[in-house]
Amino acid sequence: MTHEEDAGRDRARRWAARARALACGLFFSILMTFAFPPFGLWGLALLAPAPLVLAVRVRGLRPRSLGGWAGLGTLPFWAQSHLWIMSEDVTALGFVFLAAMLSLYPAVFVWIGARTESRFGRVSWVWMCPLLWGGLEATRALVAFEGYPWFLVGHPLIETPVLSWPAAYVGALGVSALAALVAGLGADLALRRFGRAQVAGAGVVVAWLGLGPVLTHEAGDAGSMRIAVVQTNVPQDNKIGWTNEQQVRDFERFAQLTIAAAAREPDLIVWPETMAPGRALDPVSLRTERAEDLVWTLELEGHGQVELGTTALIEQLLVLQETIGVPMLVGAEGFDGLRFVEREDGLFAPESDAHYNSAFILTGGRALEPWYSKIKLTPFGEVMPYISAWPWLERTVIALGARGMSFEVDTAPSIVRLDTRLRDASTVTLATPICFEATMSGVCRRLVYEDGRRQAGLMVNLTNDGWFGAQTRGRRAHLLGARWRCVELGTGMVRSANTGISCVVDARGRVLEDRVEAVDGGEATGGLDRVDGILVADVALASGVTPFARTGDLAGWTLMVGLGGVILLGFRPGRGRSGEGSQSGRPGTAER
Repeated sequence: MTHEEDAGRDRARRWAARARALACGLFFSILMTFAFPPFGLWGLALLAPAPLVLAVRVRGLRPRSLGGWAGLGTLPFWAQSHLWIMSEDVTALGFVFLAAMLSLYPAVFVWIGARTESRFGRVSWVWMCPLLWGGLEATRALVAFEGYPWFLVGHPLIETPVLSWPAAYVGALGVSALAALVAGLGADLALRRFGRAQVAGAGVVVAWLGLGPVLTHEAGDAGSMRIAVVQTNVPQDNKIGWTNEQQVRDFERFAQLTIAAAAREPDLIVWPETMAPGRALDPVSLRTERAEDLVWTLELEGHGQVELGTTALIEQLLVLQETIGVPMLVGAEGFDGLRFVEREDGLFAPESDAHYNSAFILTGGRALEPWYSKIKLTPFGEVMPYISAWPWLERTVIALGARGMSFEVDTAPSIVRLDTRLRDASTVTLATPICFEATMSGVCRRLVYEDGRRQAGLMVNLTNDGWFGAQTRGRRAHLLGARWRCVELGTGMVRSANTGISCVVDARGRVLEDRVEAVDGGEATGGLDRVDGILVADVALASGVTPFARTGDLAGWTLMVGLGGVILLGFRPGRGRSGEGSQSGRPGTAER
């Protein structure tokens, strides 16, 4: 055989290896796509990491190259699950960056796995898979870019309490590691690896399935309250540039829905995130704006040009609440040190020492103090991780690919829980995570519990899902992630979502029949007890403490420590072993 023929065969083998690694990544994409909504074939999540384990076994490529090709194969899943970022023109640059970043995690999984097998030979993937995959997911969810806990491999399992119950002990990250254990066991069996490790892994799976009825954490009964949710359904292209004229029209519709909701005799009426029209709702800022005596000049249909005080809509909202006599929970902007500065054109522009995304309780015709403001900003939505530390760099990134986005929101200095009085004169304390916060286990744990003691009996999640546009996949994934907080904390949740899914989730993560679902600019549909975009439900209040409430994401941090140990062992200097797991192949075939 000539040197040219030998080199040609080497190239062919390398391209065949690349194709096999790419195919393994594509198989992962297919399984994950169908496991998540809207398809909802949740059982496929138990198999999803298995193709990446098989990619580790591909011969003829160096581990780094092997991981790169497998990671490339996973890119379709990450891209299609975040397509709303591109289609709604939120940030094209962010879409490319996020999809590429997420594909790196499975690439690193294959790279580390291949290095480990190359060094140690035969590996029991029934244990290696949950350690590697769980550690990487924990890193993504808790650390990297301030945390992005979306599309974890275990998330679809919330659909069955038989599999989701361990979250009350080890959190969603622990359940995700259990799902990876099943995938690793399946990969071991496909590779004809049978031994004590596999038997032990099978025992864990049997215990997972069998111990649910015994160990499932049941939330204590602390009574109930009747809540009405108003589905505002303001299209996001309107919300970004919510003109004064649009606010007037939308407020009229909100008021009609609120009056209809009050007729159902709820204990509390909820509006979604930042839906209060006007600017200042907190008492100090409202007094400041009122004292300025500023006016809008509007063109209103049927009225022509009119002047309206800039506080008029907020004043009408407070009058509305006092008239119906039902406390309201409303999403609005909050300020510290609000003031108005005259510009060169003679108009007045608002400035403040701090600007918050907040939730207010309205009662007696006024907003109560203190109010809740977000303690965790949405990465790339309200803050640019790392980048925001340099204002000039943040401005450059916004100019390049984040049109319509604003990164002026501040983090609240402390946690506030909101109290509301029920019709029987008793008081209920609410945890009110806003938007992305409901997908963050650590944030919700701090809101519901303090020092291991329960502080809130219910979570009320205000969100604006208009960013997902007409696509339902993103808004359903948002709800999917939030439902895990209910299992972890043994606490129900009411979601109030603009152009999203407003619903009630029980303490076991199950979405009850009461729901209102709408897409951007579409009609609200569905719901057991619903009238024209109003959701009314009797919601259980929780008592007691879950093990997760005491330990937090201890399982996730433990997985990261285990991941670090594997990296140290697999990448320390030294010669690798040849054998079943070797990636060396025949001499001369490894790719540089």
